[in-house]
Amino acid sequence: MTLQKFLQNHANQLTALSAVLIVLGYIGKYGLSSTAIWDATMLVASLLGGVPIAIHAFEALRVKQISIDPTVEPLLTIVAAAR
Repeated sequence: MTLQKFLQNHANQLTALSAVLIVLGYIGKYGLSSTAIWDATMLVASLLGGVPIAIHAFEALRVKQISIDPTVEPLLTIVAAAR
């Protein structure tokens, strides 16, 4: 099974895992005053959310399908991760 198929078949689970990681990050930062937990969980959650978008954008560019989605979504992901 390719990575793209895996991500597509498990999109709901990856979204739920990202949500759990974000909640754990907030608990770590504000409940335990640990920025290391915050940094680690936000990094992993960003990767889980960003990799499917990046793959989709790359595949769209590979077949020369240019639209607003593959060009804006990766930019928005990077901006959100930088905050």
